[in-house]
Parts: sequence; C-alpha cells; structure tokens
Amino acid sequence: MAKACERQGDTSAALQVLESASANRARVNYYISIVGGPFWMRDEMDLAQLYRRLGRIQDAEKIENELRKLLAYADPDFPLLVELKRLQNASRHVRKPN
Repeated sequence: MAKACERQGDTSAALQVLESASANRARVNYYISIVGGPFWMRDEMDLAQLYRRLGRIQDAEKIENELRKLLAYADPDFPLLVELKRLQNASRHVRKPN
C-alpha cells in the first residue's frame, strides 16, 4: 500500500502506512512472527528508504542499525542483510559536509 501511495505522489500517506506497520511489531505474537517477521523487517527497510528519500537520514540509520542487530546471525546472503550492507557501503562513500 505504501508503494502505491508513493507512486501516486502521496509520500505523507506512504509514510503513515509504513510507520503504522513499524509500530505493529509489538503486537506480533509467536505464531504470526514465524510468518510475519520477515514482512515486518521488509516494512522497516522500506520505511528506512523512505526516510532517506525525505532527507531524514538519522531516522533511516536508526532503523538500519536495528535491523543489522536483528540479523546478526543471519546467513550472509540473506537478501535484507545484503541490502543493508550495500547501503552501509554506499553511505561510507558519500562525503559528509564539513
């Protein structure tokens, strides 16, 4: 839904959808987390990417760092972890203003 909102140019609605999904992490129980956990992580990654596009870099990095901690024991080729590593490498190459 967030991607559809963003494609229509409504980043505010996209942000609201993703922030709502992010807040639902606390409600995920054991049975849902087995299936829903990866979806929640994908939503978090989408939220971090939207934050970056909106210039909210610190918010994006906070989410990315939390995901890295959660994926500390994941296989190195786990797609979300690969994406996080790519972002981390890319941000190292970006010059920070003085």
